Formats: sequence, structure tokens, C-alpha cells
Amino acid sequence: MEQETHKAVDNYSNYVKIKLDADYHKGADIIHRITTILREKCPHNDWKIAIDANGAWSPSTAKAFLQTVIDANMQSNVFMLEQPFPTDLFKSDERSDEKNEWRLIKTLFSEHKIPVFGDESMCTVADIPKLQDYVHGINVKLEKAGGIRHALHALSLAKAQGLQVWVGIMVTSPVGLNAMASLLPHAASGDLDTVLVQPQQHTQQHAQ
Repeated sequence: MEQETHKAVDNYSNYVKIKLDADYHKGADIIHRITTILREKCPHNDWKIAIDANGAWSPSTAKAFLQTVIDANMQSNVFMLEQPFPTDLFKSDERSDEKNEWRLIKTLFSEHKIPVFGDESMCTVADIPKLQDYVHGINVKLEKAGGIRHALHALSLAKAQGLQVWVGIMVTSPVGLNAMASLLPHAASGDLDTVLVQPQQHTQQHAQ
């Protein structure tokens, strides 16, 4: 992990995404080890991390993470918390108590200017009304949205509802990557890292 962090900062960016699971203590250790490297390599404090919980957290885990960030005085360095709540939370009208807790989580993170984004729970434009009380923004992916026109519709509606918008991508071909990149002007930014996951395929395609 340390080696990958050094490589990422040296070759690509001082913005690092950290994927975590439900184990808070393991996650806190991972965050500490990665941010220690970032502090060393970026003495001007111009580094950022995104935390992707992949739908694995409970509200109590989210609160513990926030306290970890506060204790380390790195609120300004966390530019996104992605999908902390379970992916299936909004698939029914049940679990009202849990949903209320996640509304409060959004408020807590707002107080520290850390935006919460929906990812796995955000597929099509129909998901936006279900999510807007729980997130500050959404991650739109071409493959889930149903194509470019539907993705543009989702981005437009989200912005009209006051949500931040971000574009992401699944593991895909250079064609899919280029299609998603064409939507970047409609979003605040994006996470188009397929070229890092499949570098050989993209290098070969570029060379042909």
C-alpha cells in the first residue's frame, strides 16, 4: 500500500482515493499510513483524499471516521466521502430509523465541509429524488445511466436540485473512457481511472 501511494503521488496526482470496508479500525490505520506519506511528499498541504466506503458503513462507523478526520485536523484534505450507506437502503419505504440516521450524517459532514456522494445507489435519473436528502452530490457513470443522453439528463437534474455532480467509470475500453470524458465539462470533476487499472490495453490502443 505504501509503495502504491508513493507511485501514485510521484507519477500521477496528489489526489488519492482510498477504498475501505466495514472494519473501521483497519480503515483508520490505512488512512493514517497513506496520509502520513502524503504529508511528507506534499509539504504545502496541497494533497487530497477521497474515501470510498462502498456501501459498507453504519452511521456509527461514519461518525467514527469523521472524528478521526477531525482529530487529525485534515477536514480540508478530504474532498469526498463516497457511498457510506448501504446500496439497498433506498429500495423500499422501510428502514425509516436508519434513513433518519443517515440524514443526520449528511448534516454532520456538512458542518465540516466534507461532501457525501452517492455512487452505487446512483444508477439512473430516477434515483436522484431518493438520494437528495442523504447526499451532497452524485457520481454518474455512463454504463449505469443508460448512455450519454441519459447521463446528461441525470447531470442536469442533479444540478437543478442543488447537488454536486461527479462523473466516474467502470472498468471499460478506451472507447468507453473517451465517451465518459466528453461529459467532464458538465461535472465538477471526475474519476476516470480505467487507464490506471488497465494500462496495457489503453497503451496498445493508443499505439495502433
